[in-house]
Amino acid sequence: MGPLSNKAKYNILSILFIFIVVISWFMNIGWIRVFLAIPMIFHAIIFYFSNSFYHHNNYKNSKFMKVVNISFYCTYLLCNILLPDGGDVGDPVVFFGLINNKKLTDAAGIAAGLCLFANVVLMIVQILYTITIKERLKDESTQNREGAI
Repeated sequence: MGPLSNKAKYNILSILFIFIVVISWFMNIGWIRVFLAIPMIFHAIIFYFSNSFYHHNNYKNSKFMKVVNISFYCTYLLCNILLPDGGDVGDPVVFFGLINNKKLTDAAGIAAGLCLFANVVLMIVQILYTITIKERLKDESTQNREGAI
């Protein structure tokens, strides 16, 4: 078995990020995470597949799209790790249950919301870029076939 392709490396990275998020969710389990479990499962699935499709194309990516992709990874991780949660008793906790200071958890909640918004915007940009590239590659292959005839 040879070295891993770039697509395989990025798929492993996506799975690693999802795994870290799952650990964070179990360490901070509370009512917010219980109510948000289903939307966040869909978020993880969309995160994985949008990255998989983005890295699947062998088209040369612009520097801007590389920054978008790195930011997409970072905001996905941060919006989940910084989401404060708690149970019926005590202050909310954040960052794998290690921080339970009220002011810090409030700030982390705001940061998590901003990261989630940024993540959704970056996801839309990445999906639209992937669709555009797929269309461009399809057009180029059609032109190459017509030119060969």
